[in-house]
Amino acid sequence: MDSKGTRGREKSMNWRVYVLFLMLFSSNAIAHAQFALPPSAKISIGKLRIDDKARNDAQVCSGWTINAKQVRSMFRTYHRLGPGDLHDYYTEMQCWIDGTLEVDGKTFHWEAQLIHILNTDWPDGVDKTLGGKYSGDLSGQ
Repeated sequence: MDSKGTRGREKSMNWRVYVLFLMLFSSNAIAHAQFALPPSAKISIGKLRIDDKARNDAQVCSGWTINAKQVRSMFRTYHRLGPGDLHDYYTEMQCWIDGTLEVDGKTFHWEAQLIHILNTDWPDGVDKTLGGKYSGDLSGQ
C-alpha cells in the first residue's frame, strides 16, 4: 500500500476512536441525568419514618428532614445502582422519607433514605434504586 492509503485508514481509525469516545462519555453523562425531574413536577414529601425495631437508627435519623429542592437534586444527581452496589457501598439504616411526584397527570412514588439512597418508579413506572455518595459521607449531599 502506498502512504496515501495508509494515512487515509489512520485518519478513518482516529475518527472512529474519537466518535466512540464521545459516545461513551456522553452516555455516562446521560446515565446520571436520565432521572432529572422536569420543572413542572409537583413533589409531595411525607414524614420521617423509622422502623420500630431499629432503636440505634432512631437517634441518628430523628432530626433528618428533606425539602423539594433536595429531592430534585437527588433525582438529578443520583445514579442507578448495579447489582451488589447497595450491599457493597451503603450502610443500611431503617429510616426513610417517602413521597410522590406528579408529572403530566401521572403519579410516581419515591422513598429517600438518609444513606443517599432513593427508591423510585420515576419515570417509567418500574421500581429502581438510585444512589448518591457512598454512605460513609452522611453530610446530605
